[in-house]
Amino acid sequence: MEYDRPRHDDSWAPDVIRKRLGVNSGTALQEHERKERNEALRKLKGEGLTVRQIERLTGINRNIVQKES
Repeated sequence: MEYDRPRHDDSWAPDVIRKRLGVNSGTALQEHERKERNEALRKLKGEGLTVRQIERLTGINRNIVQKES
């Protein structure tokens, strides 16, 4: 099975979150309004983070991440 995007480990993901979203911590997304949070989840997915990585780094339930990204 081939992937369209290269897979990365979690070491680069916090930098992506800081640069792309302008927040210091992924868990800060939990405090955003739903619309803003969902837009941010889509951006992270677009940057190549997996659903599980987004879940781990933001603390947002995997089902929400899957549904909204």
